[in-house]
Amino acid sequence: MKSKKENTPLANWRKDKQTNVMSTDEFKMSVAKKHAKKSPAGSTNALTKNIINWLNMNGFVCWRNNTMGVWDARKKIYRKHHGRKGVADILGVEKKTGRFIGVEVKFGKDKLSKEQELFLSDINRAQGIGIAAFSFADFLDKIEQI
Repeated sequence: MKSKKENTPLANWRKDKQTNVMSTDEFKMSVAKKHAKKSPAGSTNALTKNIINWLNMNGFVCWRNNTMGVWDARKKIYRKHHGRKGVADILGVEKKTGRFIGVEVKFGKDKLSKEQELFLSDINRAQGIGIAAFSFADFLDKIEQI
């Protein structure tokens, strides 16, 4: 007969790793997936924020990359962006490995442009992480495969 102490969740968690115990990373991913399924549709902006928050809490340093034109109030026009076309919405670096990450966020019926596909392809060919995310659950599925 087992004592009560041996049958507690903590005792079960401490058993050797040959049992089906989740690692910290597996646990974080399962919780994130659970919440992703409950997450309301929202907007591109909300999806981008959620992905940035997840990355920053899971071993990356990431930021939103703004490629929009800038409003010039004096001239009453948008000044055109002069950088590379197709650069991802989210850029960053994985802390542990130094790998570059680029995430292109698409929402609803949005589609990748040829320039965006090329940018993500360039990242992946250079051993970085290039992802097109169409939902938070889609992002989690793709990041988990890496």
